[in-house]
Amino acid sequence: MTERDRDRSEDQLAEYEAQDRWRDWDALLDRLPSLRGRTVLDLGCGPGLVSARLAARGVQVVGVDRNAAFLAAARRRCPPSCRFLEADLGDLDTRDLPRADGLWSSFAAAYFPDFAPVLKRWTSCLAPGAWIALVEIDDLWRGHHPLPAEVRAAFAAFADHARATGEYDCRMGRRLGAVCREVGLAKVSESRWRDPELAFDGAAPPEILAAWRRRFARLPAMKAYFGTRRFGEIAETFLETIARSDHSATAAVVMVQAERPA
Repeated sequence: MTERDRDRSEDQLAEYEAQDRWRDWDALLDRLPSLRGRTVLDLGCGPGLVSARLAARGVQVVGVDRNAAFLAAARRRCPPSCRFLEADLGDLDTRDLPRADGLWSSFAAAYFPDFAPVLKRWTSCLAPGAWIALVEIDDLWRGHHPLPAEVRAAFAAFADHARATGEYDCRMGRRLGAVCREVGLAKVSESRWRDPELAFDGAAPPEILAAWRRRFARLPAMKAYFGTRRFGEIAETFLETIARSDHSATAAVVMVQAERPA
């Protein structure tokens, strides 16, 4: 890893840890089956923010991420009973993983627009009857109002482009349930959640506006797609929209739960 890559990873790590205070992980985890004594995979575990919460509930966690800096932070954060592996989730060798009783993955699925074969590989190492919980954002950019029609159309065009090129699926949240059914999972259910940063109504406070501004700064693909000037205009219009008192969001955090058939 170059010094520049290391600095970028450290900046992203600090950002993820700062955003953690806006995620209602405990409410989501409360929806899961009994966890104590179970082995659970945390795929795309990042710096171990959810892994630590799972471990506090008596779970034997096996976390997987491809970012070595994130994994180092996860090992520092979590108890020694947690195990962490460095691997690419898109081509995961499940022989390296235990037979697990549950699978958790948050904000990772959207990075695999063709998610069905990836999910099928992930679930192949689960025990019969094991549960799956996937969390993803839906309509992250376009689902904020009152964005001007031309900006909504621009975000929609970018979303189509990002999915077609295999970079990211901005609408993965709404597709998760269908993908779970496609790969043969059972008892598929979906819940939609508000979020103080990603899916909220009313005017964003200064710290949320700052977080969104930093998010735009981490989007070179969107900047390249629109061009520097147009990208700046779109970003500022978005920030002005979420700062309005009449702002509302149709974007949502989506949690899909399913089960591997017995």
